[in-house]
Order: sequence, then structure tokens, then C-alpha cells
Amino acid sequence: MEYDERDALFSRLQLKKGSKEYDNYYSLNPGNEEPDMKLKMKLFSNKSTGKGMPDKEKSGGKPSGNPFMKIGGDTSDHEYASAQLMQEYQRIASEVDDQAYNMAVNSRKREIPAETMSILIKEFVKLSGIDVVGITKVEPGDLYTHRGFNKKSYEYGEKVEHRFEYAIVFAAPLELDYINRGPNKELLMATMLGYAKSSELAARLVMYIKDLGYDAITDSSTSYESPLSFLGEKAGLGQMGRCNAVVNPKYGNRTKFAAVHTNLPLVEDEMIDFGLDEFCEICRCCEDNCPSKAISHESSVSEDGRKYWEHDATSCMEMWARMGTSCGVCMSACPFSQGVDEQLVLRMKGDKNVMDEILENHREKYGKRNYEKQPLAFMPKK
Repeated sequence: MEYDERDALFSRLQLKKGSKEYDNYYSLNPGNEEPDMKLKMKLFSNKSTGKGMPDKEKSGGKPSGNPFMKIGGDTSDHEYASAQLMQEYQRIASEVDDQAYNMAVNSRKREIPAETMSILIKEFVKLSGIDVVGITKVEPGDLYTHRGFNKKSYEYGEKVEHRFEYAIVFAAPLELDYINRGPNKELLMATMLGYAKSSELAARLVMYIKDLGYDAITDSSTSYESPLSFLGEKAGLGQMGRCNAVVNPKYGNRTKFAAVHTNLPLVEDEMIDFGLDEFCEICRCCEDNCPSKAISHESSVSEDGRKYWEHDATSCMEMWARMGTSCGVCMSACPFSQGVDEQLVLRMKGDKNVMDEILENHREKYGKRNYEKQPLAFMPKK
């Protein structure tokens, strides 16, 4: 299956009516225009309160950060300080990414066995506080066919070239205390921090690899080369779940992925199967909790014979527009996001009794989902 970044909803919402990009895209995809414009109107109607998509004309035609974290001019100093908590992390991640992008490859190439280099690469990631990392070979079908809007100098519609053999993929876990308060600002702050941490690590890893004499590029929130969930699944970070995200056995779906593509000789990891397909069929926690009903009830089968669940991205984003923040309920609802006993995870595949035990433990402890109504202590009172 091919994936075109121009089809991604975030990219479509950046299209400006009357532009060449707008006319070309919707002439090929007329069915998307009306729902996209309705959604855009909902997002822009919230602009006065700092909600909605950013104005591309004022941002040089590029995305200008997370629209839901923007604040109006009548906010209190406390609200401003809280909203800015994660901005510094994002600023640093952006600066490091620029350094990595512009850094030259060392002319001296270090000759290190692939097995040893793979260990060193994973140690580099783990020293940064991230313990979910894997390596996979990159095939042309793993990449986007064309680029949408991004924060680098790539052109919209530019073909994504298959230039690198390997991808190092890692997942930054999001703060559980923040996630369990979604859909509120804490959830959005955790998401922003996850993107910043994973993007900064990707940039620093690129610089490390370039210093060894090999070219490398980031694949992160600054500019995507691929649909990262599928690449992460290939690298053994977890399995795609009903929630339309990779579920990791330790952190569930409360993670943000980034990757580094390189020709540095490495050893690829195997995909994992801990029985998630069967678990998702009987669990349905994300589906039952989804306020926008964006998560499919029935599963489908892909061209290569794999099970998957449809996800309605437009309905999901409409919920964001109504709430004025990202939702994230599917993250807190997932039993694996809250933590599942490791021994049960190891025994789960093919054993419905173990799956039932996991669900019973989860529901006994959290009910429908673990939702913390009380804001975190540093947040302004509503």
C-alpha cells in the first residue's frame, strides 16, 4: 500500500483556497474538499481564543507550531506561563534539528561491524532516557510517495526518494499523569513534549552518525519521510492496534515516534507479535471511550492479509475543534498505557483467559478508563 503525505489531514488543512496546491489536490480528491472545508471553518472559528489552524500567510507558507497551544491576548500571566512550559523544549528541538540538517558528513568513515554499531546506536538512544528502540530495513513502500507541508525546505508535492537502507525508530513515552487528564491542556502538553524529545533525539543521533562518516536524516515531527507507525511496527516497537496507533507492551499507545534513516551498516530487528490483534478484538476500550466515534467497530483486512481497523481522522479532528485541544482519550483508555503486568503480557498471545484477566484487572482498577478530573497542581484554575 502506498501513502502520500498530501493525503494526511494535517497537510490538507494547510491548503489555501485558490492556490495551485489546493486546486491540484482537490481536483484529484474531490470527495475530501467539502468535509475538509467544514472542518477548517470549525477550527478557524476558534481563532480568537487561540484555537484553530495557524495562518499560513503569516507563517511564510509553513506550519507555525501547534495551533491548540496558542493563547489569546486576554489570558492571565499564569495561563501564559503554563502554556509556554513546553515551548522551550520545542524551540531547542527545532534548533538542534537545524544543526543536524546542516552538518556535513565527516570525510573519515569509521569501519565498525554492524552488530557492534547496532549496540552503540541503541545505547545512544537509551542514554537519552528512551528505552523503546528498534532497527529495520527501509523499503520504498515504507516511505511517503510525495511530501505534504513540512518545516524544512522541501517542496510540497516533491517525491520522497528512497536513499537510505536502514531506519532507527524509537518511541518517547508520554507522561501518564498528563495523559490521564485528557482531553485537557495537560494531554496536549504531554504530546508536545513527546514530539520535542523524540525530534531532538533524532537530530542528535543524526549528528552522531554523520560524525562517524555516514549520511543520515531525521524522520520526525519537523519533517516526515514515512508514516512512522508502520515503520515502528516493522522495527519491533509494538503492534498496530484498534486505536490506529502502535501499541507497545510497556507504554501502550501513549508514545510519540521519531526515526533516523541512514546507510550506516546495522542489524535489523524482528517484528513482534504479543497477541494484540486478538486482544483488540475483545478489549474495545479505545472504541468504547472515543467521544467522536472515530474508531472502527469492525476490523478489515489489508492487501497483504493483515488485520486493521479504520480510523475517521476528520471526526477525530472535529473533536479537537470542539474541545480546543487535542483529545487523547484513546491513549488513557488503553490498558497497556496504564501498565500491564509483564508476565501476563508474555503469556497473552493465543490465551483468551490471560486476555480476560488483563481486562478484568484494568476495569477493576480504573472502571471505564483512568480519568483524573483534578488539574495538575501547576495548572490555572478553570
